[in-house]
Formats: sequence, C-alpha cells, structure tokens
Amino acid sequence: MFDQLKQMKQLAGMLGNPAELKAKFEAVQSELAQTTVEGEAGGGAVRVSVTGHLTVSAVQVDPNVAAGLAAGGDYVTQIERLVMEATNDALAKARVLIKDRMSEATGGMDLPGLQGLT
Repeated sequence: MFDQLKQMKQLAGMLGNPAELKAKFEAVQSELAQTTVEGEAGGGAVRVSVTGHLTVSAVQVDPNVAAGLAAGGDYVTQIERLVMEATNDALAKARVLIKDRMSEATGGMDLPGLQGLT
C-alpha cells in the first residue's frame, strides 16, 4: 500500500511538470537511438547488433563459418539458426536496456503503456 502511495506521489510530481517529463523521455529516446547491444550465437560465430530502437544495425558471420555456406545443405540451416539465435539474444538485451532506461526516467515507476516497449 505504501509503495502505491509513493508511486502516486511520484506520478503527481511528474505530471505537475509535463515539460520536464517530456524532456526526460526525449533524452532517453535519443540515448537509445545511439546505443547498440550485441547478441551472439555459436560461441561468437554469429554476432548481431541491435539499436535501442530495436533495429538490427549489423550482422557479422565468422569467415570460417561463412566459408561453409558453399557446402550447402544442413550447413545453411545451421547458419540460419545461428543468425536467428543471435538476433533474439540481441533483442532481449535491447529490451532490458530500454526497460532500465525508462525506469531511470520515471524514477522506477511502472507507467501504463510503457510496458509494451519492452
């Protein structure tokens, strides 16, 4: 109960100054746009970078792994699986980053509508 009252007080303070709240969220959005996280799979054989806006910015495949593409068959399927796993790893890390930054901006409060961002 006291935690809810504390959050209500924080929310009232934030809503009392909407310009400051907007500035905080804009700063977080700007920071997230400039921040990248990296996911990997296969012990680093495939690496995928994702921005804080959940956009894939780079995919790196180890040259030795890429050379195996010429072999075809199951090897292609394995590389596709590694790319998928590395992408999912990077996206999970980016979602944690977003949640942490939004939590900092809101003073740790869970505001309705922000949960869908992660």
